[in-house]
Amino acid sequence: MVMRYADLPAVLAQLELVSPADATKIARAEAMEAALAGIFDDRVGRVFGVAAVAQTRTIWSNGLSAALLLPPPGIRSVSAVSIDGVAVAASSYMLWYVRPDGVALALARLDGNGWGGQVAITGIWADAALGTAIPPEVKEALTFLTVEQYRAAEAGPTLATGPDGLPARPRNPWNYEIVRGAIRKYRLEPSRIGV
Repeated sequence: MVMRYADLPAVLAQLELVSPADATKIARAEAMEAALAGIFDDRVGRVFGVAAVAQTRTIWSNGLSAALLLPPPGIRSVSAVSIDGVAVAASSYMLWYVRPDGVALALARLDGNGWGGQVAITGIWADAALGTAIPPEVKEALTFLTVEQYRAAEAGPTLATGPDGLPARPRNPWNYEIVRGAIRKYRLEPSRIGV
């Protein structure tokens, strides 16, 4: 039994799934959490709970040989750069327009040359994982989403989710502040440079 982001003991306690006979229901809750975690990842633009791995991405420069290159979605660190297959010395560029969260919105050439051509950048990108720890806000949000989604799915067509089977209006758990706040805090912001 494992969940990507949600707190498994809290989910099981809130859903009152403690008996060995509840194994099928527990597996269903785990599957729901995995799907909800994927949707959450899509909404924030990154994943959590895994180590960041350097990736190489290719950017086609506009050919104007500008001194600034704006790699979307931004980059945290650079280990190698090449232009049209030719390596660029690390002393010839630097991260530029670095936001407080550590994401650089541009690479600046320091040697007087421009970025014209096919630029391959290897590094840790802004949309990479933020580390192996899952932030507490994400854990709380996914625990809440999993419990609410499971209850709605178990309600059946009559939506009898209230006490003693009384009908209760279903609610959208994505609209609650616990979820919206986590998305707002960890959403990858688009690169904005200029006026």
